[in-house]
Amino acid sequence: MLTNLGFNLVLLLLSDTVFIIGAANIGYLIFNFLNLNAGWIHRMDRPRQDRPWRAPSWILAAGALLSFVNSRSWASAPTSTAPARSRPG
Repeated sequence: MLTNLGFNLVLLLLSDTVFIIGAANIGYLIFNFLNLNAGWIHRMDRPRQDRPWRAPSWILAAGALLSFVNSRSWASAPTSTAPARSRPG
């Protein structure tokens, strides 16, 4: 944990803070996307494997839907942090 803290502090000192925050957010979104699809990926890989709990198909479908919503939020995210200018008149 201290190694992680030290490494992140070095990264913050060497680069732009906004870039580090943006990179962390992209990593977070990709992690959530993969987690939402993990059950479906496991079901495709080994459909007949014994599991302690097998997720119902509707839960896997809901996860796929939420991952699509999550990925669409990536595409619709604003590309600039500058405030919008108002039009005169």
